[in-house]
Amino acid sequence: MTWIVVAIMSALVDSLRDVTSKVVLNTELSPFLISWAFRAFILPFLVPLLFFVEPPEWNQHLILLITLSTVLKAFNTVLFLNAIKATDLSIISPVTTATPLFITILSPFVLGEVPGFYGAIGIGLIIFGGYIINFKTLGDNLLTPFRALAHDRGMKMMIGVTFLWAITAMIDRMGLKEVSPVYWAFIPYVGMSLLLAPALIGDSRKKVQQLRKHFGHFVLLGLLGTGAILFHLTAISLQMVAYVISVKRLRAIFGIIWGYLFFGERNIRYRLVGAVIMILGVLLITVLE
Repeated sequence: MTWIVVAIMSALVDSLRDVTSKVVLNTELSPFLISWAFRAFILPFLVPLLFFVEPPEWNQHLILLITLSTVLKAFNTVLFLNAIKATDLSIISPVTTATPLFITILSPFVLGEVPGFYGAIGIGLIIFGGYIINFKTLGDNLLTPFRALAHDRGMKMMIGVTFLWAITAMIDRMGLKEVSPVYWAFIPYVGMSLLLAPALIGDSRKKVQQLRKHFGHFVLLGLLGTGAILFHLTAISLQMVAYVISVKRLRAIFGIIWGYLFFGERNIRYRLVGAVIMILGVLLITVLE
């Protein structure tokens, strides 16, 4: 049961990072600058931890996995930013819950991991509950995101984003069989920071000023990001990816709580329906599986 605690901690810390981002970062910042900083400012917190874990035994398979993880995650960052730029966030947010579905379908072939009967039902409940939570009101048409698929470029890109999230999560699972979570976090994050760095070249003076202005904020985000990624990778190393990623969707429930406490969001009663469904899904996975 250790994995469930670690996965929930990952969801909790991720939600706190979301809150911090909303509080301290404003619209004047370039999305690419934010994405680069989120990764680069994690590295100083990971470096000291490298001295307390065994270094990896390098081989071609590990190098291939690290390369795939780094390139796909960097590409997916750009794809995600373009998706939210191309269409309304309210339309594309519900489909971000589809990642566990893709993992459930693919992991038997890629990882040889097959969820049990109750586990599969639990995953389905978590996906559906998370889908409901992302709507503004219960009166919203639950089919709107699917209808947007036919003509909305941003929606098509977001489907690609959720699919790549599933792929990179499975790559994480494979990589963690050969290397510790600390090294698996550090090496790809170095690569992603380098791959995303060219986005900083344009109007570099302004971006340097923004970095200086928000330096303390980015340090805090780096600290929270370090905790989130290490909890995430540790959970994946302990349990099937489909279960871990599904439980991590509890991040949405924490988001409801923080929105109520810190941002005065009062119209949350309808979202509690989705929250209850998600919790039932988690209970099915943890108690009956």
